[in-house]
Amino acid sequence: MAPTPTTPPAPVRSAYGRHPLQHGFLHRAPGAVPRGTVVVIHGGFWRSGLGSGQLRPLAESLAAEGWNAWEIDYRTVGADGGWPETFDDILAAVEHLAVLSRDLRFRPGLVVTLGHSAGGQLAVAAAARLVTGHGDGVRVAGAVSLAGVLDLTQAVKDDLGDGATPGFLGGSPEEAPERYAAADPCTLAEHSSWPVWVRSVHAEADSMVPIAQSVHFTDVARAAGWDAELIPVEGDHFTVVSATDASWRKTLNALGELPTQTGWKPAG
Repeated sequence: MAPTPTTPPAPVRSAYGRHPLQHGFLHRAPGAVPRGTVVVIHGGFWRSGLGSGQLRPLAESLAAEGWNAWEIDYRTVGADGGWPETFDDILAAVEHLAVLSRDLRFRPGLVVTLGHSAGGQLAVAAAARLVTGHGDGVRVAGAVSLAGVLDLTQAVKDDLGDGATPGFLGGSPEEAPERYAAADPCTLAEHSSWPVWVRSVHAEADSMVPIAQSVHFTDVARAAGWDAELIPVEGDHFTVVSATDASWRKTLNALGELPTQTGWKPAG
């Protein structure tokens, strides 16, 4: 039975690498011209245990709102990941959109990364890396961080996730400064030669990843010339990934502002 104009097609599983975790599910928007494509990146403090299915309701909501949603999994600490493998997977998954658009004959349009918690760090770092594209590769127009870990040096000081950050990067900022420079959203903003559009949605009562993470990042990013904005909401760490909560509507509204805010011409 063919989907109705308001019902998204069934998601398509696709592998972007050979490892069992290097795959994702593409949720296509109904209709011929989507609003764009959102790469959905789960959290979990970069550790094994969580998978892409955690954010499936968000991917389904995005598709219903007219966005393609590329809901990805990736290697994590304890599952052949860490630095740089985890981040390499995110970049590879984004670039895989070029393959998917060719094989499935759809238009990705404007590409945005969206991540929760540790996935917020991955989303912002990927946008910073791919904002201008690599040759003929996929170009990312911006990022949305949902309760993201966006200040890695402070995350170490606050011991967020019981040592999650040094576990991910293989040491402290003093022990692995080059890794922190390549991964930390605050540092990337300070040294970026190209401004990035970022919206940080964060609950004020979040005790797992304090909103101070997003406050500081937004201040640093704006000082560096990025189009960065903090969107504070009510609730806790997981409220921002509830597709039925009012905070998710704020995220959708922020995404809806992206094309006019950036002036990017969608590709494909």
